[in-house]
Amino acid sequence: MMANYTKKAVKGLSIVFMFIILSTIFAYLVRLVLARNLTVEEYGLFYSIFALLVLLSSFRDLGLNQALVKYIPEFLVKKKKVQIKSSIIFTLLVQLLLFGIISVALYFLSGFFAASYFRNPMASQVLLILAVYFILYSLEQVIMFTFQGFQRPALFSSIEFVRMLLILIVTWTGFIYYPGNVLVPAFAYLISTVGISIAYSPILLVKVFPEFMRLRSRMDNKLFKRLLYFGIPVTLAFIGASVLGQTDTIMLTYFVGLELTGLYNIALPTAKLIALFGVAISQITYPLVSELWARKHIVQLTAGIRAIYKYSIILILPLALIFFSFPELIISVIFGPRYLGASIALKILSVGFVFFSLAVVNFWIFSGIGQPKTTAKIVLIATLFNVALNFLLIPLLGIVGAAITTVGGHLLMLLLSVLILFKKIKLDVPISDWAKTLAAGLIFLISIWFLKKVIFLSVIPEAIVVVVISGIIYVAALFIFKALRRSELAEILQRTLGK
Repeated sequence: MMANYTKKAVKGLSIVFMFIILSTIFAYLVRLVLARNLTVEEYGLFYSIFALLVLLSSFRDLGLNQALVKYIPEFLVKKKKVQIKSSIIFTLLVQLLLFGIISVALYFLSGFFAASYFRNPMASQVLLILAVYFILYSLEQVIMFTFQGFQRPALFSSIEFVRMLLILIVTWTGFIYYPGNVLVPAFAYLISTVGISIAYSPILLVKVFPEFMRLRSRMDNKLFKRLLYFGIPVTLAFIGASVLGQTDTIMLTYFVGLELTGLYNIALPTAKLIALFGVAISQITYPLVSELWARKHIVQLTAGIRAIYKYSIILILPLALIFFSFPELIISVIFGPRYLGASIALKILSVGFVFFSLAVVNFWIFSGIGQPKTTAKIVLIATLFNVALNFLLIPLLGIVGAAITTVGGHLLMLLLSVLILFKKIKLDVPISDWAKTLAAGLIFLISIWFLKKVIFLSVIPEAIVVVVISGIIYVAALFIFKALRRSELAEILQRTLGK
């Protein structure tokens, strides 16, 4: 049984991680196209508007998307497919209603936002186009989370990849005919979500859930209350996470203007690359935890969580240290020298996203065991901390202050989530494994610093040689400190390849 779950987790993680890498590459190509075709102020304007809409839409589903991922595995175990259909329809209708109301309000307030907050006349048109995008995005999200609930990793993880590919194609083509027009990326996002909904709806209805059209859904108030009871705490957590993630951009826009906001929106998404593995783990972990919890397989659950903690930090740490060591090179190669003002912020944020990667895994484990309120409380505390510190540091330090605040918020989330989670499921904090990995990471960082002093090549070849040699030293240190053992890796491989 343990081998089956290991195989499912490793296979799913491999697929999800592959698509996350691909979608991230295309997402960065989109940002690269925007950075090369828009001014720094226009780039900041687009992502400032996007941040505002993400914040406003953070409660549009009342946490029902996450409730689908939680309860679809349970309903499948109990053979309650009518409840699955009813849950999907209820989730979609709630989202369309709520964001429809928000969009109508934005229509009447778009002129006010353009004149008083963004201080740019183009803001009104961009805001309205993206508002329509977020309405249609509701259907895309319901499809994606339903795939995740059915534990179809290739399907749910491919949606973001296809979306970013469509956005890239439309944006690149649009700038050919309308160079330097900030409306181009807004229309690209709108077109992408229409295309995805058209392409993936038949897959859901025919391949993944063919009973959908045959089953007769019903108004089940008890079911809807159950979904909302689970979802509303998730919504509160998501609102807090949106505030935590977008408050920097929103407050930078207000206090220091669109140009520095544009620079920060180079550093922040670049640092988020560090969280890719944590996000991939979360997307696989959530439905698996829900299934194990429903089946009361606590031994397998605790063993899986221990393995997640151990191997997550091993994989995440070296990437963060590379970003910490080469911020100027990364930004100049991807976005160009005019964005080098974001380098210090990237250096600081690279530390924070190690904390975030581990914290987000904890949050989805909380949801999987039916404890979304715990996540909501932790994120609320971190959000209040973030907003208060931003008010203090952004006027004084600009994007550096925003970066410091983000690191502090992520560290706070990790500490609180670890303390609470390990009490709830009676696990010991893997201090020994983490200490060994951090020691290997310190050796990795020292190796980079030393090799940069003694190797003299052109910039990019030198960085590649330094990282490769330091990476070999890092892996060797992991085995020397026994943070990695051949026997453990062999056992995981055997379970993964076994029947």
